[in-house]
Amino acid sequence: MSCFAVAQPCIAPTVTVLERDVCQDENINFTFTGIAPFYLDYSFNGTRQTIRVAGMTHTRKATKEGKNILIVHGVTDGRGCSYTEDKDGVEIGGLIYAKYNVDAPGTFVRNPEDAGMLYQWNSTVGWSSSNPLVSTDGSEWNSDWDGNNAATWEDANNICPEGWRIPTMAELERLYSYHLCLRNGYDYGETINGKHGHIWGEGNNAIFLPDCRFRYDESGTGVFPGVNQYYQTNYWSKNRNMGFFYVQSDGVQNDIIKVNTASAVRCVKSIIKEPERTYTITVHPKKGRSETVTICSGESYLFNGKYYNTTGEYTAALKNSFGCDSTVTLKLKVNSEYNIQENIEICDNKLPFTFRDTTFKVGTQSGKFVFKRKTKHGCDSTVTLNLTVNEAFYVADSIAIREHELPFTFRGITFDEETQSGEYVFNSPTAQGCDSIIALKLKVYESIYLPAAFSPTNAAASVREFRPVSYDLEYLHFWIYDKWGNLLWYSDELQEGIFTGAWNGTYDGRLMKSDVYSWKIEAKFLNGVVWRGQRSSFGGYSKFGSVMLIR
Repeated sequence: MSCFAVAQPCIAPTVTVLERDVCQDENINFTFTGIAPFYLDYSFNGTRQTIRVAGMTHTRKATKEGKNILIVHGVTDGRGCSYTEDKDGVEIGGLIYAKYNVDAPGTFVRNPEDAGMLYQWNSTVGWSSSNPLVSTDGSEWNSDWDGNNAATWEDANNICPEGWRIPTMAELERLYSYHLCLRNGYDYGETINGKHGHIWGEGNNAIFLPDCRFRYDESGTGVFPGVNQYYQTNYWSKNRNMGFFYVQSDGVQNDIIKVNTASAVRCVKSIIKEPERTYTITVHPKKGRSETVTICSGESYLFNGKYYNTTGEYTAALKNSFGCDSTVTLKLKVNSEYNIQENIEICDNKLPFTFRDTTFKVGTQSGKFVFKRKTKHGCDSTVTLNLTVNEAFYVADSIAIREHELPFTFRGITFDEETQSGEYVFNSPTAQGCDSIIALKLKVYESIYLPAAFSPTNAAASVREFRPVSYDLEYLHFWIYDKWGNLLWYSDELQEGIFTGAWNGTYDGRLMKSDVYSWKIEAKFLNGVVWRGQRSSFGGYSKFGSVMLIR
């Protein structure tokens, strides 16, 4: 395995987009720094994708006119390295390793070569790395500490500063493998300010791990001697012994020791990726456009530095303010002075009436109206209106008819046999289409009138006899009965279509007593209509009725 593949230090890759304005169908340019190839995670107008860029630049064609939104979510090189910047750590092999050991819980020591405090596995109590034995909380050494029976170092007991954590065994071993690879498999370590240890990484991407001993006996005062590095990991085996990482002159070791052993801690954390950046790129059109202009005769229009006064199309190759090629076509129309005549007919009940910008009031008569106007381009124009105002009228009429004259037709409107007296209103358009109103007051009389009572002994001669009143009769048969159905009187006398018969209230020469008597009529009129009878209040018609004889 090559050193590069193991854990070569990262050089933070970056990507820059320079353009904010481009012409349509031209390129948006991405410029990278770092070590190629790169994996660019970005969104363009809402579509997200990750692309591989082999070199130091990449282009994308701008096709959509207007505002385009480009979001760079992140960039990573082929080794998994991405942007990071941390004052307390360096990036090695895709992970950030702290530059310093842990001191009191949640703090780092001041210098890389300082050992810091020693911690029992999964404990938040720090112990001094040299005698006398001192704890961070003033407590005494706990030789019975069992790691809280946890499988891994619990988050609640994390002694690393905020954002940092206890490393895994694999993360420390990977660091050491790269360390030996750079030194051809052999290394006795380095010394900084008189403290022995090992430099992990290379150049600016490197950390120094000082040799750190551990406390191990029942009293906690025993400090394991030697020139070695002893560091905690987050692992704990089932036999209640702890995963333990240490380095000596002949190589890296991982072993298990008792959980109550206290050793140094070097923290790690995940990479902080480059924050998203949003670019608004305006794509300007380079396609041709046209404009249509209308002027009056005698005028001219300035286009591309020249004046034109003749109808036609003119083309110019121009560049916009962003330098994009653009073909502009002028469609020029030259209008002359013109005259317009319009013929309009309206009904007088549609007044007031508006024509263009003029309103004709109620009472306007037919005539010719001339208007001088200008077009929107200022060209003189004459508009002549020939206006015809047609009359709409109102007709009111009163007519009286008898029932047998139904059906009845009035001005093209037919009233059927069931028509009764009343007022009827109709809209009847004239020949010119003007709405006209016809109001007819129609009186429909009974064809045969019979009084409800008569008095043979009354002083007034007009009420002494009982007779049906009618005319235009072809025939009329009239019967009178008493209440037992006996026929008392009959007549069919007509003179010039008028019934002339009349009952005087007698039978066999004797005046009948005061009572109710029945009658029956059969009749036909000269127009051929057979009398249907009197209207009944319950609907329909009846040829029978009654009369009161009063003495």
